[in-house]
Amino acid sequence: MKITLTLYRGLNGTNPSAFRVDEDGISVFEERLSEYRFNLNVRVSYEGEKISGITATVIEPMLNGGLRNLLHGLVTTIGLSDFRGWTFRRRRFCYLAMQNLCLNKVMNEETKTTAKIDEILSSGNRDDGLEALGLALSLPDDEDRNLSLLKIARWLVENDDWQKALGAAQLMSDSYEKSEALQVIASKLASIGHLEKAFSVFADAEMASSSDLLCEWQQAELLHHIAKSLREIRAFFKADEVWRKAIEIAEKGQDSTRVQDSLDASSVLAEISDGYAVDEKIEKAIAVARKITNVGVREKTLQKISLLAQQIKRIA
Repeated sequence: MKITLTLYRGLNGTNPSAFRVDEDGISVFEERLSEYRFNLNVRVSYEGEKISGITATVIEPMLNGGLRNLLHGLVTTIGLSDFRGWTFRRRRFCYLAMQNLCLNKVMNEETKTTAKIDEILSSGNRDDGLEALGLALSLPDDEDRNLSLLKIARWLVENDDWQKALGAAQLMSDSYEKSEALQVIASKLASIGHLEKAFSVFADAEMASSSDLLCEWQQAELLHHIAKSLREIRAFFKADEVWRKAIEIAEKGQDSTRVQDSLDASSVLAEISDGYAVDEKIEKAIAVARKITNVGVREKTLQKISLLAQQIKRIA
C-alpha cells in the first residue's frame, strides 16, 4: 500500500491542522492557511503496511516566501512516530518536530553571510564586532537582517559594550526583534547603575513594540517582557503601567478574526496572570484570567492560580 501526503506548515503562525498515527493508519487533518506570509509545503510518501512508527520520505519539497533562500534542499526522512508541534512565539515558527528531521541547506550567499556572523560571534573577539555588523547590514531580507542584528546586540551586551549594542539596535527596522534588543540593552544599563539611560531605552523599547507591523499579541507580549524587566529593577509603578497597557492590547487581540492570533492573545493574558499569581497578587491574577476569552486557556489559568493560592495559604 502506498500513502502520499502533503503536509502544510505556516511558518509565521501555528497551523491548527494535525495528523496522527493510530491502529487504522495515518489520519491527516490538513488545511493550507493562505493568509500566512510563509508556507512550507512538504510532500511525503510511504509504501508498506499501515503501522505505528512508520517513516515517510520527502519526495517534493515546495517552498514559498522568505524561506526559499534558507531551505533549498529538504532531503531527509521524517519519522512519523513521536512528533510534537513546537512553536516559537516570537514569530510563530511551527515545526514538524519529529524523531528524525534534518535540513540539508544550500549554502547560498545569505546563508554564508549568516554563518560568517555566527563564526565571528562564537570566536568572542570583540574587535571583529564591526565586521559582523557590516555583514548583517548586507543581508537583503529585513527579517534575516533584524535577527542577525539582534544576535549581535545580545553578544555586545554580554561583552559589556552596550553603546555598540544600542547602535546595532537603532539600525534595525521596526520589528519584534528591535523592541527585544532595546529591552535587553535597557536591562543591562540598569544592572550597571545607568538608571536614567536605562529608562530612556526602556521607553524606546516600549515605542518599538507599538509598531503597526506587529499583531496585538506580539505587542502585548513585548510589553509584558518590558514590564517584567522593570519589576526586576524595582520600578514597580512603571511596570504596572506597562502591564496595564499589555493587558488592554491583549484583550483587543482576542477579537482578531484569525483564530491563532486570538489564541496567542489569550496566551499572553495567561502569562501575565501567571506572573501576578507567582508574585502572590492573587486578586490581580484572577482579574486578568477572567479577561481570557478562550475557555480552555481561561480554565487552565484559573486552576493554576487556585493551586498557587492554596500553596501560599499553607506556607502562611
